[in-house]
Amino acid sequence: MEYSTLLKILREHGLALTFSELKVLYEAIVGRRISNGTVGDLLSRLLRKGLLIKIGDRYMFNSKLDLGVAKSIIDVRRAINNGVKGARALIARNSDRKVDENINMGRGSGMPRSIEKALTIASKLAKEDYWKAVDFIAHTIIGVRKTGTWLLWIKDYFIYREEKTGFLHYFRSEKLSEHLRSIGLREGFMAEHTDHSAEEVIKSCYRSYANARRLHYLLKDLNWFTYGEPLILELYPDPENPYIVLKKLHSEEAILEQGDPKLLEKIRKYIVYPGEHIDEENEETYHHRAADTLG
Repeated sequence: MEYSTLLKILREHGLALTFSELKVLYEAIVGRRISNGTVGDLLSRLLRKGLLIKIGDRYMFNSKLDLGVAKSIIDVRRAINNGVKGARALIARNSDRKVDENINMGRGSGMPRSIEKALTIASKLAKEDYWKAVDFIAHTIIGVRKTGTWLLWIKDYFIYREEKTGFLHYFRSEKLSEHLRSIGLREGFMAEHTDHSAEEVIKSCYRSYANARRLHYLLKDLNWFTYGEPLILELYPDPENPYIVLKKLHSEEAILEQGDPKLLEKIRKYIVYPGEHIDEENEETYHHRAADTLG
């Protein structure tokens, strides 16, 4: 991507450029003339994602990040799977909760029927194949595309990676966390679901993954989800000494820290964006009430 080259140049040379200077540089990178509006849109996105900062009238690379964090297009799953057993056990020890099978899943509380039905299906699947139930929830209520991966569920934070964009995304939902616990799902690393596809169930119930994802947008319309500033996920997935840190990008406030890293140089860093897409306007395709009648 051309913007990755732009970020690399700004970082490696410590440049602080005005809009006009950045425009000239970006045109040199892409090899053609670019309108002011296009450059302005690009800069707005990079500022919103925390990749650039602006001081006065000059733009520069965010020195808090390394280029790997900025790109976030790395083999996240491989890094996680290298130590998934130890890391999963670590989270389980820190968030052990008994599942109350009698928790009301929404009956009489205004929960949409389609959401209640999805939770019921997942609850039944979990008794046969736990990870197939996770895969079903990932591609329906979590809203992950068919090629995406639900990576982490920590407290009320849900983090996933979309193959289409190559980026990590997150949202928060205390309500959803409560309901997933009520059907027996457990916090922790969730990536193992990709080896236990629920595609047959998803297509039987919703006909397509695109239809299934509308359940997520239905809950979004009902204000189940909240977002915030971009986050940094730091991960050292060693089976014997897993280390996980989730913190806010701008304030560096730690949201979660577990483990005791011994090899700091091996920690991998990932930037995690709020919202479902890089460009939020792309979400509108899925915002319609038809989801409430699915299944």
